Amino acid sequence: MESDWIKQKSRDLSRPPNFIIPHGGIPVSKRAQELQIDIDNMTVSHPIVPGKVLVVVIDGVQGKAKVAEAVEHGYTIIETAKGKTARIKFEESELF
Repeated sequence: MESDWIKQKSRDLSRPPNFIIPHGGIPVSKRAQELQIDIDNMTVSHPIVPGKVLVVVIDGVQGKAKVAEAVEHGYTIIETAKGKTARIKFEESELF
């Protein structure tokens, strides 16, 4: 059973560049953005953005760093598997 949003998006092929369509076919926002790592001293730099809560994930095992905006109401969960970062989950809710 498709939602109205999915039907609308399937008709509209001009999706924002941060949307990907995984194997299941439902568009998903790619919220986490890769950060550049300074190889000389192995550091990451990212500015503070006024009015936003950002989560910076640094995985020394995989040699990756990503930044994502935390959800306004809900959970931003960093999931690991076998000692490495596996995924970032966003669980959102709306205040009543």
